[in-house]
Amino acid sequence: MLFDRDMDEKIMLPKAAKPNLMGMQEACYRMLELLLPKQYEASCEYTSLLKKHPKLKLSIDAKHAYTSDLSLEYQFENHCSDRISIRMYHDAELAELLHATELERQLRLQGPMISTLTHARLRSKQSIFLHKWLIYLLDTGYGVCRWELHLD
Repeated sequence: MLFDRDMDEKIMLPKAAKPNLMGMQEACYRMLELLLPKQYEASCEYTSLLKKHPKLKLSIDAKHAYTSDLSLEYQFENHCSDRISIRMYHDAELAELLHATELERQLRLQGPMISTLTHARLRSKQSIFLHKWLIYLLDTGYGVCRWELHLD
């Protein structure tokens, strides 16, 4: 069964409302809960077993009591997509995209040397991208697929 947006209104943002950063991050957290394996450990990698779609590689970079850092990338026959780094805040039930490109990673590392407006715009665009991509993954069937564990 594929992801049905109408089944769980908590996952989707209201269509009439202008999306806000916190609302997007809450929705992304809930969608990641549907996408990820039920139990996962730090320093593990998983590969989706969904047929007729590119393999999705999940790497658990760190797992702590209140946060988890993970990355996702597609695996094609001859190459992989860029790694998308995500941080989940379990206590606040939020998820944010840390970076999807090298430029975003460099901007984040610059910290206060970059204007707050630039950071705010970037985080807003990243949240919109992550939200849409997670909806796509769930609609495509990745949320119900099995995951194959690869220990490092």
